[in-house]
Amino acid sequence: MEIKAAKELIHIRTWVSRVDEIVDRGREAYLTDDLLQEAGDSLMMKLGEAANRLSRLGVLASEGVEWALAVANRNFIIHQYDEINRELTWITLCRDLPAWKGSLQVLFDEAETALDGKERPCRGPGTCLCSSRSERGIAEHAPVGRRPLHSPPLQDRRARTDSVRALRACASRSV
Repeated sequence: MEIKAAKELIHIRTWVSRVDEIVDRGREAYLTDDLLQEAGDSLMMKLGEAANRLSRLGVLASEGVEWALAVANRNFIIHQYDEINRELTWITLCRDLPAWKGSLQVLFDEAETALDGKERPCRGPGTCLCSSRSERGIAEHAPVGRRPLHSPPLQDRRARTDSVRALRACASRSV
């Protein structure tokens, strides 16, 4: 497994654990707390970006995980932020993303093996172990090269389009 892919998978494992922290607070807390909603959005955007990178690196998603849907969700949250339906984001946080833990466990294990003895990705605030550091000693992530997006297989494009349409339809019904 490529080191870049392994680091993305370790990030995903960390972010999915953070999702658990939001879910543990409960649905009502999530629906009434703007900060929890923003935290959930941030995690879903990061997960979608990591899914996009893994897809470009050729890492196949495990059963029960679709990189294309995570990317579509990220794009929706970023570009249609004024149309977000909090009931749908709650379902994503409490049902869909926790299922990733079990589905991706084999990949997480492979990532751990690939990173044995190598520099590790961040493990939270103040514990960044990324190799790139700024001149002031503040941890920064080395940017992944800006590559043109590949054209996903037709079924992935259809799944992404269908999921975006479904999210928009639900968002318009809730207004």
